[in-house]
Amino acid sequence: MSQAPHSNLSQNKANVLIIAALKEEFDALMKVTGGIDSWQDVQENNFTKYYVREFASDQGFSFRVAAMWAHGMGAVRAAALATELTKELNPQCLAMCGICAGRRQSGVFLGDVIVADKVFRYDEGKLKEGQLQHDITTFNLKREWKTSVEQIMKEWKPTFVDERPLSIDYQAEWLLRAFAALEANEISRLQDYAPMTTYVLNREATLKRLKKRKWIEEKGFKLTEKGKEDCDEKLFSFPDEPRADPEFKVHLGPVGTGTSVIEDEEIFDKIANVQRQIIGLEMEGEAIGIVSQTQDIKYMIFVKGICDYADQYKDDSFREFAAKASALFLIEFLKKYLPRSINKVNNPPQDTPRSGTKNFVGRVQELEDLDAKLTKSERVVISSTLASITGMGGIGKTELALQYAQKYGSKYQGGICWLRARETDLAIQIINDYGKMKLGLNPPEEWDTKAKVDYCWRHWPFEGNVLVIFDDVINRESIDNYLPPNLPKFKILATTRSQNLGANFAQLNLKIFSQAAALELLAVLIGSNRIEQEQQEAQQLCHQLGYLPLALELVGCYLAQRQDVPLSEMIQRLEAKGLEQNALLEPTTSTTALKGVKAAFELSWQELNTQAQELACFLSLFALAPIPWSLLQKCLASEDEEQLEDIRDGVLVKLSLIQRQDQGIYELHSLMREYFQNKLEEAISTKEQLKTKFCQGMVKEAQTIPETPVTDDLEKVKLSIPHIAESAKESLRNCLPNEDVIWPFVGLGRFYQGQGLYGLAEPWLEECLNLCRTLEVNNQCVLISLNNLAELYDSQGKYNEAEPLYIEALEIARQMSRGDNGLFYVGLGLNNLANLYNRQSRYSEAEPLYIEALKMRKQIYNGDHPYIASTLDNLAALYDSQGKYNEAETLYIEALEMYRRMFKDDDHPYVATNLNNLAALYDSQGKYNEAETLYIKALKMKKRMFKDDDHPGVASGLNNLAALYYNLGKYNEAETLYIEALKMYRRMFKDDDHPHVASGLNNLAGLYNSRGRYSEAEPLYIEALEIAKRTLGINHPTTQTILQNYNRLRNVGD
Repeated sequence: MSQAPHSNLSQNKANVLIIAALKEEFDALMKVTGGIDSWQDVQENNFTKYYVREFASDQGFSFRVAAMWAHGMGAVRAAALATELTKELNPQCLAMCGICAGRRQSGVFLGDVIVADKVFRYDEGKLKEGQLQHDITTFNLKREWKTSVEQIMKEWKPTFVDERPLSIDYQAEWLLRAFAALEANEISRLQDYAPMTTYVLNREATLKRLKKRKWIEEKGFKLTEKGKEDCDEKLFSFPDEPRADPEFKVHLGPVGTGTSVIEDEEIFDKIANVQRQIIGLEMEGEAIGIVSQTQDIKYMIFVKGICDYADQYKDDSFREFAAKASALFLIEFLKKYLPRSINKVNNPPQDTPRSGTKNFVGRVQELEDLDAKLTKSERVVISSTLASITGMGGIGKTELALQYAQKYGSKYQGGICWLRARETDLAIQIINDYGKMKLGLNPPEEWDTKAKVDYCWRHWPFEGNVLVIFDDVINRESIDNYLPPNLPKFKILATTRSQNLGANFAQLNLKIFSQAAALELLAVLIGSNRIEQEQQEAQQLCHQLGYLPLALELVGCYLAQRQDVPLSEMIQRLEAKGLEQNALLEPTTSTTALKGVKAAFELSWQELNTQAQELACFLSLFALAPIPWSLLQKCLASEDEEQLEDIRDGVLVKLSLIQRQDQGIYELHSLMREYFQNKLEEAISTKEQLKTKFCQGMVKEAQTIPETPVTDDLEKVKLSIPHIAESAKESLRNCLPNEDVIWPFVGLGRFYQGQGLYGLAEPWLEECLNLCRTLEVNNQCVLISLNNLAELYDSQGKYNEAEPLYIEALEIARQMSRGDNGLFYVGLGLNNLANLYNRQSRYSEAEPLYIEALKMRKQIYNGDHPYIASTLDNLAALYDSQGKYNEAETLYIEALEMYRRMFKDDDHPYVATNLNNLAALYDSQGKYNEAETLYIKALKMKKRMFKDDDHPGVASGLNNLAALYYNLGKYNEAETLYIEALKMYRRMFKDDDHPHVASGLNNLAGLYNSRGRYSEAEPLYIEALEIAKRTLGINHPTTQTILQNYNRLRNVGD
């Protein structure tokens, strides 16, 4: 089957890509460039939609601009959109326009335009004594463009500068004078103050501003003492009228990018030590800097208009003007300074629509004949007496031309030029799309169209044969003025319904399929067994469809999903519905396969009853990934399971609307999913209900992931993970009550953290905490989010980041009610914080926390409980670290016995941890036999739990056993285990730095060092030290240990 055409071009589809964050910023760009109707909207296949149009440069050439908005604020969205469009359009310049906050101290005023000479991220460092402390990465405006901005910034003004509104501050000063006049009995009503009509235009906002400045009372129209004093001062300085708003200006300077909307008037001062001359703040600029760098885009420019000062006095009245001013400056700057070299191309175009045909049958001989004709003649026509029909595959004239270009494309080193002869103006395609955009040609503007077309053909810049395809030609006259010159390098291929394009075209007449070819295609689609069982009916069906390839393909797909429908029944349905006259055989003027796909989908959609339509829409909420049917049932638990299965198998699968991939696993094609999503949005009465059920189901699934999942747990939910992630998207999570919003994030964090994939877990847990802080959720959600993120940092050795989160969580827990729930979180917080202190060797701080946690947990739980046992384990580990071996052993054994009573002989992470800890105790006491037995038992248990997969717990077990063998002088056995553990860590964390990798390197290096293998030990110590410095910092105990080990090695060498 075919999918929608999609250009696969090596050339630039746009010279400039402009990204706007918000729709209003994009709309402003449209307004200042002649309106959106002057732009062409483009959306090929399943690709992101964007808009393009051409502009005339002041230097005498044209350039193409593509533009789109990111559907929301933030660098992540902007970067994602910019990356996707950059890869598709290959621009040489990446730009951004819109609105931002300005720094009042830098002289910027509302509505002014700022151009960034450098863009940087301002909120990645740490604030120390009110100042930002870190080394920043900047993305700089090219020097020549900086000079160009400086040349025009002093004089440039937008043509609509008179539309700039009066600032609320200016209006507020007039209103303040009116209040003063009222209290002085100079007027009887505020409305009587004459300047009010001219200067106080937004009275509601102005009144709010007076109250914010505490110039008038909150209730009533009465000046405060501060208002009177400030008014007297202003009247003294400006007796006739308030100081006017400054004139419009353009500014050049550094602009900072952050992750949130700022209402902090001191934010600029905090950043000043990093970028003293900063003039603006916003949320997306860094994105175009990163994308321009990673995608190797030569030019980058950031232009925005000032709409506020990042303080509490937001002034929305300037948003539209600021957005329009920035957009107009950007366009006029590009017209004036975009270099002519922007249109330079290096590779010949290789334009062919992308085919989705899986089985190209029935035309193999025609392909060979076509190549033979083009070898002998410069011009060949593929013709047919049949009309072209929009469809989902189309193995006809256009498909044959496409297959030829793909199979024999290597013969055409000068390029392949695909022209749509019916649907688009050929002159525009040849002159603009190819001549200017893909070939870098600039025919004189004063020439007529025919002369410009000839110029493009005669100045084709690449050597070798060129294949020019005119697709769907109406008649010879429609292409006469656009044909290349009669030169051997140009090979012209035309597809047409016309039998004769002229004597100079070698003709290849495509006929309808033979019966054999038609049956071959039908057999490919529905299976040869059905053809053999109903051979006569199959022949009749092919005949009824006129042996037309597209009709055969559509009906074949229809039958493939209806295994129980005989071919005889299909013939009757076709006769009854008159498909010959409608969707299948009716000529159209379009050859865009996407329209055919939609039409075919619509036919199937109309066959669905209401329940089937709702289920199809519901399926579209899932991610574009395999869907476990059990997960869907979890979402629709109140629905009858058998009825759902009947709809699935008897309707959706049979209609090829969903595909069965495996036992209980189904999948939606991307285009089908998009189609159903559109239908869902049209279903006003049910869409919110369906979205809510989906999100609730994902919450239930996320809640099944335990805190410490083993391989079986991970295996059960791995197919659910992309769908849980889908429910965490902003567009869906609003369907959940606030107390449930955290669960998709918690589940995703547990899934990745449980595999040691900390880098994948971190963004989910960070987003969860940020979300809880912004939503009106109960303290318990914030507390859980704090603990989860802190535990993740703790696992990575990021102790400084973990500690304040643990402390904040514990403080919240202590403030909660004194019931069991409150005590549970206090106990959890005490235990977590104690673990952190223990790992940092802060034993005196850890011990009282463990003891308090143990006491509290025993108060909550009667008898055996995992939390009591784990606290006993932790306290024992503390005593072990302090050399209190008797106390430690007693607690370890007490915990182990409790675990065995709870879990019997079952494997469990808690039991494995306890065995490992007890083994370590015996190891430190020289009880090596007992230690070895327990280490091996713990390791085997971990391997069973994690199915011999890579896991931090398994790797740590290998390290522990290796350390024991090292102490026993079993160096070969120790080396084997150290190497196995290190390899496992490297596989888990790949190229990412991690403290576990550093420890593994240090362990192996220590072994080599002790054996006198210094040349092998040194590079391992060096690598371990570098990783530890980056991940833990130079002062961390682990880093210091590695450093000491390395220095001892160097001293030996000296």
